Amino acid sequence: MDHPANKAIHLKNDIPTPAITLAENWPIVRSYAWALSFCSHNIISPPPSTRMAYKGIEEVMRMKPKPLQERRLVPVSRVFDCILCNNEKCVVVKRNKKKRTGSLKCDECGRTYRVELKAGYTIKTADVFRYWIHAIHEMKKKEGLL
Repeated sequence: MDHPANKAIHLKNDIPTPAITLAENWPIVRSYAWALSFCSHNIISPPPSTRMAYKGIEEVMRMKPKPLQERRLVPVSRVFDCILCNNEKCVVVKRNKKKRTGSLKCDECGRTYRVELKAGYTIKTADVFRYWIHAIHEMKKKEGLL
């Protein structure tokens, strides 16, 4: 006796699912949804591509921001080359923040230079050295050497 309830029920989805066989003592399948409840993949869940899209959004939302890398400050040199005697690393630059002055001295030739720093500006040792170079160029222009 071939009763329709004893045959295997196959779902009409794209995803293959195991067939549901009904025992002989089960007279009739109650409903199509009841039969689908025994399957691993039922019609109620979204298709796999949509599920993966949702999963991707969840992963993006769960990601923590990367910690910012701290910038390493490069120390400003306080020792420079003398442009008058052409010796290397003999000019020492010093700043006095309270008096707002900057001074430099060459250890080889003994030249000195002092500059008053403008209020409201943060001046570094390289700026004091630059002012000295500018003053030397102005002096040489006046003498006619440049």
